[in-house]
Amino acid sequence: MNPKDRQLISALQGGLPRVPQPYAALAASLGMSEAEVLERLRAMQADGRLRRMTAIVNQRQVGLHGNIMAVWDVAAERVEEAGDFLASRSEITHVYERPRHPGWPYNLYTM
Repeated sequence: MNPKDRQLISALQGGLPRVPQPYAALAASLGMSEAEVLERLRAMQADGRLRRMTAIVNQRQVGLHGNIMAVWDVAAERVEEAGDFLASRSEITHVYERPRHPGWPYNLYTM
């Protein structure tokens, strides 16, 4: 990995700025253009150096002061259908599938 890619990854570990154009702000802080940042991220994703980027939402900062998780044991062939249905509900903010584990048969999670 070249020094600019390392610098970009290091900056991303601190999170994206909470501004309307986060990649532009990140790029400016690194002395790069937004196009260069996006190009580097795409290249790292394409060759496997970057597997994923995720968001962590601070529920209190977005006005949610309570939360509940429900876990579901859904037949593998119906997970997508069930997930789509649950995601369509306005009271559900997250729907995601996880692998089952011994002693834990649940594979669909909702918040």
